[in-house]
Amino acid sequence: MEKHKLIDLNEDTLEKIRKSYNMDDKKRREEAIGALRSWVQKQDHLIKKNYTDRYLEWRILTSKGSVERAKTMIDKICTFRTLYPQLFGVYNVKEDFGNLSDNVIVFALPKVLNEDIRVYVVKFFDKEPISKFFMNYLRYILVMCEYLAAHDYLEKVCVIYDLREANLASFVSDMDFIEMKREITALLEGYGVRPQNILIMTKSKVVETLLSIVKTFLKPKIIQRIQVIKSHEELHEFVPREMLPEDYGGKEPSLNETQDLWTRVLSSEYTMDILRAAYEARTDETRRRTGQFSEQYAGVAGTFRYLNVD
Repeated sequence: MEKHKLIDLNEDTLEKIRKSYNMDDKKRREEAIGALRSWVQKQDHLIKKNYTDRYLEWRILTSKGSVERAKTMIDKICTFRTLYPQLFGVYNVKEDFGNLSDNVIVFALPKVLNEDIRVYVVKFFDKEPISKFFMNYLRYILVMCEYLAAHDYLEKVCVIYDLREANLASFVSDMDFIEMKREITALLEGYGVRPQNILIMTKSKVVETLLSIVKTFLKPKIIQRIQVIKSHEELHEFVPREMLPEDYGGKEPSLNETQDLWTRVLSSEYTMDILRAAYEARTDETRRRTGQFSEQYAGVAGTFRYLNVD
């Protein structure tokens, strides 16, 4: 499997996405990309200026075809990289994340659900307290996001959290919920992720305590899309069997096989180049228009811990 084949996205899917946001006309698409590029060039506080047409189109499509919304998304992800340096970086998954692979499996399924939803699998194991690997887990997700930003156009997601072998008591007592909130903010407001379903597979009653904490920083619309399930059979009601790894009664390669493939690709020099380019896309807050930062980011967790803006 080649480096760009971790996920399936055929030309028909892309054209359907373009059409749904009135971006299927080439001239209109080029005008929208040009307008976004022109805006980036005029923003003194944005360090990176040389975005590809492909990236700018991805930004517009994941902003529901709105150039204005795409501007906000670019500004936010660049700002988050500056605000949260502990999360973003040029990481080699295999070399820098040590014990992560022993504790959690995370990847996107290759096939697309309902033509426009990307499905992710996250499976935790009870080997070490979550505090020992949680930050690397958050960083891994952002590495994966950058890889997908270069290859995918799907902002709608379905996430399967398999917690059947996890120590949920450790989650409640040891998880850094402040960092989790920052990560969720970056995913929703920086990458434009739009959760359609969040499926939590567990039989443990402790999940209720965990969810009661997590729900305090989620929007009501997302909270309504969280469902706790207990078995493969229940999972098949949301995600067709043929899309799933064989571990879940599906026809795709096993969890371990797929994770090994993702690890190899995300640790490659090819992905390192993607991460280096992304890392350049930060902000110089001394050059931002006075008052703009406070207006847009005053409510973001940790805002003034990292930046001091007049």
